[in-house]
Amino acid sequence: MSAAGRDWLASLEGGYRLEAYPDTAGTPTLGAGNTRWLDGRRVRLGESWTLQQAQMSFGITVASYEDLVDAGCRDDLTQIEFDALVACAFNIGPEGFMRGGRGPGGSSTLRRYVNERRSSARVRAAFLGWRYAD
Repeated sequence: MSAAGRDWLASLEGGYRLEAYPDTAGTPTLGAGNTRWLDGRRVRLGESWTLQQAQMSFGITVASYEDLVDAGCRDDLTQIEFDALVACAFNIGPEGFMRGGRGPGGSSTLRRYVNERRSSARVRAAFLGWRYAD
């Protein structure tokens, strides 16, 4: 992601919150949307981070989603498209981004539409299909 994309995603996540809080789905979250510690443990309410821990964890987590988008999408995305897809993958998780919650071998509608170069209206609609934490 570009630096502007990372800043945008961190702001969408409410910035770097240093005390664990329940996100919109009720999942304990720290920093800028992290639900796990770097060692894989789930965040629990009552836990906290320093600003340095929050920023480092966010950067490492975002890098894994950059790799996911890079591996799963065509190579000629614009920077803005790439940033938006990383932000989406960050929020819906690897399974949702790659398969859309379907079984093995499936492909999420969003990722498929991007790779097939569908119209911006169709891609936008596929993004909006992931709008709420329900």
